[in-house]
Amino acid sequence: MIRHWKTLSRREQVILGGGVILGLLLLGWAWVWDPLARAHAEARLRLAEDLGRMESLRARALALKADPPRARSADPRSFLALVDAALRERGLGASLKRVEPLGEKRVRIVLEGVAFDAAIALFERLGEEQGALVRELSAQRGEGPGIVDLRVTLERP
Repeated sequence: MIRHWKTLSRREQVILGGGVILGLLLLGWAWVWDPLARAHAEARLRLAEDLGRMESLRARALALKADPPRARSADPRSFLALVDAALRERGLGASLKRVEPLGEKRVRIVLEGVAFDAAIALFERLGEEQGALVRELSAQRGEGPGIVDLRVTLERP
């Protein structure tokens, strides 16, 4: 190849060398610069969405802190029975693996293979209806999208 390069005229060497440099620049742009620029733009969009969500959650947290939920139910059943009944009403009874009373006003529940959105909606409902607060929550990824294993401690003030 070097022998062939030496047989080329100076002008051909300049043209081929420029073509190689241009080709390398185009490959660098296609394999490095463009993917990085696209990833950066997508990250900026995700950041803007996350910041919007964070602001709405901050406003909601401040509103809850200013006016905490209170128990609104006159149901005479124990908090444990209310939580168990709410789980079964929402169709989460099959995911319920354990319910532990931690006193009259605290309950620890273990859910396996539960839809995250359904569980969060249940905790929100318990907060609205019973004034229940999530004191501890531990989640692990489940077997499918949106499926988790949860350990949750709920408390009723």
